[in-house]
Amino acid sequence: LYFLDIVQEETQALGWTQEQAYGYLWGILCTGYHDQIDLKYELLLGAEELLREKSRSLSRESQQQIEIDLQLHWGDYYIQTGGYNHALDIYETLAAQLESQSEWTNEEFKRLVICYQYLASIHRQRGSYKLAIDFYFKSLDYERQYYAKIDDPRKNESLAYSRIATAYRLMGERRKALAYYRSAFTENMEQYQAAPVSKSRVRKHLISQGLEMGKYYNEIGKLDSGLYYLEKVTPLSNPNDPVTQELRLEKARILSNKRRYRGAIDTLEQAIATVVAKQSLKADFLLGQLHTGIGDIYQQQGKYEAALSAYQQALQLLAEDFTGPDFQQNPKASLWIAPKELLYTLRQKAKILAHYPPTEDPTWLSAAWATAQVGMDLIDSIKISYTSDYDKQYLLEESYPLYELALQITHRLGDTYAEAAFRIMERSKAVVLFAAVRDLHARTYAGVPEEELETLRRTQYQLARVDARLEQTKTEERRISLGEQRLELKQTYQRMIRSFESNYPDYYHLKYDQQLPDLSEIHASGLLDQRTLVEYFVGEQHVYAIRIDGETEAIDFFQLPWNKQLNQWATDLKEDIYKNNDPAFSTKASALYDALLAPVLAGTSPEKLLIIPDGVLGYLPFDILLTAPVPAEQEGNFRNYPFLMAATTLSQSFSLSMLSEMQAAVGNQQEELLAFAPTFSNQDLIAERSAREELGELLFNQAEAEGVLQWFGGELIAARQATKDQFLTLAPNYQIYHIASHAVVDDESPNNSFIAFTDEGEDAVEHSRLYIYEILAQSFPAKLVVLSACETGIGKVLRGEGIMSLARAFSYAGAQSLVTSLWNVNDQSGQELMVEFYRQLETGLPKDEALREAKLAYLQNAPDNARTHPKYWAAFVPIGNMEPIIQNTSWKWGMGVFGLLALVFLFLRRRKVDTD
Repeated sequence: LYFLDIVQEETQALGWTQEQAYGYLWGILCTGYHDQIDLKYELLLGAEELLREKSRSLSRESQQQIEIDLQLHWGDYYIQTGGYNHALDIYETLAAQLESQSEWTNEEFKRLVICYQYLASIHRQRGSYKLAIDFYFKSLDYERQYYAKIDDPRKNESLAYSRIATAYRLMGERRKALAYYRSAFTENMEQYQAAPVSKSRVRKHLISQGLEMGKYYNEIGKLDSGLYYLEKVTPLSNPNDPVTQELRLEKARILSNKRRYRGAIDTLEQAIATVVAKQSLKADFLLGQLHTGIGDIYQQQGKYEAALSAYQQALQLLAEDFTGPDFQQNPKASLWIAPKELLYTLRQKAKILAHYPPTEDPTWLSAAWATAQVGMDLIDSIKISYTSDYDKQYLLEESYPLYELALQITHRLGDTYAEAAFRIMERSKAVVLFAAVRDLHARTYAGVPEEELETLRRTQYQLARVDARLEQTKTEERRISLGEQRLELKQTYQRMIRSFESNYPDYYHLKYDQQLPDLSEIHASGLLDQRTLVEYFVGEQHVYAIRIDGETEAIDFFQLPWNKQLNQWATDLKEDIYKNNDPAFSTKASALYDALLAPVLAGTSPEKLLIIPDGVLGYLPFDILLTAPVPAEQEGNFRNYPFLMAATTLSQSFSLSMLSEMQAAVGNQQEELLAFAPTFSNQDLIAERSAREELGELLFNQAEAEGVLQWFGGELIAARQATKDQFLTLAPNYQIYHIASHAVVDDESPNNSFIAFTDEGEDAVEHSRLYIYEILAQSFPAKLVVLSACETGIGKVLRGEGIMSLARAFSYAGAQSLVTSLWNVNDQSGQELMVEFYRQLETGLPKDEALREAKLAYLQNAPDNARTHPKYWAAFVPIGNMEPIIQNTSWKWGMGVFGLLALVFLFLRRRKVDTD
């Protein structure tokens, strides 16, 4: 920098504009190596002023190259100071500009690599980890192409690997992270030890990698390994650099976890003193992290007031224009420089205020509630800024402790906060599902032309397919190839969405106006339709429940005891049913009713229940919970069991907000019912009558499809004609889909769960399976989807978002209601139950009542006691909009009588007039 200052003076005196500009650029680069943010800013302004004043003295080519380099450095500056949106605009524009060229010079190749590295870094900082990984791999691919072009064997991929590892660590995939970390650190250390003096850039990479590995080992509880890596790289760093203070912060966290509190505090105070003395533009963000670190250590020690003070200082540093020193003050919920750091600090502050007041001072609890509200508002702001479903799901899972804390606070604040508790539950559920359906409806009602919608659907499908393949890929080469495809499709998809937002104003309003309705609006809209709502939130030590009476509008809030045993029983109950483990079923079904519903329904006897489950409760067949112990003499006589279904009609929804969206009619299909009954070619695997779990021939699915068509007009597609392509072609024309087939659930990779169609012809397997990722990319605005197949209602549980099931996928694609299964369905009993279900629907009953009547009828008419077992009839669950498919026939008759009387009245009146 000293010599570059001399260059500046000499080139300015000589009037050498190009050399002076490059002097600025080299100076900016040097400030980056040493984290001199303030000096970088001054040099950037100086270079811009030089170009404004003397650009005419440069050739056009030189001017363009200097401007591009200057933009790259401005982007780096914005990243370091938290201006991610400015940086995104710069790098997306430059990458598009460079990629539009047919070939690149060596310098342009390097700039392209840099653009994608920075795009990845920005998305990682914002929490969009999956997108960040795609950008990192794309950057790595361009870097490899560059080294191959210049035939340079000295390539060093360690930094790319380290960045990829960090993104994997942050998204929870620690095994992948460790593999990349080890490779990167070993390669860099070997290079640095071979020539430490000439490897300043490698030194900086080593420090960064040592920091990330320290964080990794701290997270998995290997504290000594974490300290080892931190201490190994600390001597390589300048004591005054910001990265050194980050090393100290992580070291303090590890020391605190080892209960060496004094050493941890001393380390952080040393870091704070260094940052305060230096006072760079990055100081506030780093100081905010350091003060949060001090707050965490004081909290671990039980020094709660000191911790609270530290958190309040951190909030003043992390949030712009916030200077409130009082713990009752909070910043506004906006996307600040570091929203996730701010969110963590708010949660820690709220936890202390809620749980550790020095006295029974009510102001602490009120302040805890206010702080939690700001945190939840901030979550809403962050999730709207995310474009990836995965990142929204990950944010929701990370945010669950704050939602649980907020529910604890509202419960302690009393009955007047019951509606607030209900809104917390709604905010914590089905975020991705709700956003997807909202977006689907926005496209439909905002006047977006059909050809544009079709292009978007096609892109969505291709993107979902690549996503599913990425989940299963094993090699890095394949990962890079698929990642590039995914990135290109994602960018295309986002451009189309931005175009919709810009060109169709109603689309933006309908998509993003996601305010939760007030209870008065819920009742006025008739959304509950005289049902009693019970909504759950499963926490670590308690289950929280809201009950809303559909008739009286009364709302009550409950905190229910919960433990690991009950949690496991909720998961296992369906297995006990399916495996005829009857004593276990009776014990668990009674205990779960006593834990989850007896306290909530005490003093009431609702005729209809709407259940909104959470977490593992999504696996629970609520309608066969036992409302009383089974008398010894009645054991095994299932007709006389005190099932909840005997007393009330049950349905489910993903959330009340989702139910509201599922009331909206999308599409104007003319045909009624499309029934599919595929045949399967493996005749050696004739399925038993007891289950549809093997992909062998089904004996009763065609009879089932024919039976349901007795009651509704439509079309039967059976045997070899029941292909996936046929279904995709015909489905958009029908109001009801009935699929009697096989289904396979993949818990590890939910996108690869599928419904099976006829498997004959070339590429039979590939073209006979309708995967979740394909359903997600379609539009299926059916009034009702009946999945008469195995386990279509189960899958991997994602906290808050729910169960990643085939049923959820159809809801995502626009279906208004679903009937789905919780375990492998018996082929013959499934036929009998479904035919009766449609018969009841045809009478005008709501869907939940029709399914209940079908179950009761099956139970009553079963040929022997063995066939009354719940495994034969209780698997099916109704979800979503329970409105009748057709108008009640008695209502139609009444309207006919009314019409006839009206005609008679008009006739007599006309006759009287004629007589007069």
